[in-house]
Amino acid sequence: MDRPLHADDLVAAKSDDNHLAVVERTYADVDTHEPNPRRTEVEKLTYDKAIKKSSFLQFAKDGVPPKGTVLVRWHHVPRAELIPESKLRLLDRSLLIGDVVKRSASDAMSGVIINTFTKCTLQPMMDLTLKNDYQLIGL
Repeated sequence: MDRPLHADDLVAAKSDDNHLAVVERTYADVDTHEPNPRRTEVEKLTYDKAIKKSSFLQFAKDGVPPKGTVLVRWHHVPRAELIPESKLRLLDRSLLIGDVVKRSASDAMSGVIINTFTKCTLQPMMDLTLKNDYQLIGL
């Protein structure tokens, strides 16, 4: 079973690892359930074609993503999208020292974060060349 996603998780589209997003709203995180999420958006909210239009319209009214979906903000386009969790892969979850954690929601035992570290993999995003007049040109 996949791990449930939480607000502020860094995710990638399963179809393309270069499409990165940050989770903004989830069904389980009631702190993110603010009605009428479209009122604060510059760009139009969109939704994945796997989500029923009626479910999206209900989300647009009450701000609660349907179960099994999350609202993400893509880094490559200036918009938010309601998308099924099944189409996303968890890349990173911020854990801070002192956070309480469990192996699963049904587990009675819990623990406290006492140390963390971050491991990153860098990849090139674009090639740049320098012209004589010091202008950068993306290739």
